[in-house]
Amino acid sequence: MSTSQPEPMTMEQFRIVVQRAGLELDQSELDHLLPMYQQLLGQLDALHDPSLQLDLPAEIFDPDWN
Repeated sequence: MSTSQPEPMTMEQFRIVVQRAGLELDQSELDHLLPMYQQLLGQLDALHDPSLQLDLPAEIFDPDWN
């Protein structure tokens, strides 16, 4: 699955996001979490992509209860 990559977020922008969430993180925590947050933003962008193929059949688990 290919995900789009949004504009890279600066550390200052990430600090604002963290503050709005009511979190108090030190610099090492911010450094550790920023790349993961950016990856999640890319995945979220992919979900909002208008060309996302929603017509594919869903996987179905069919247990054999015989």
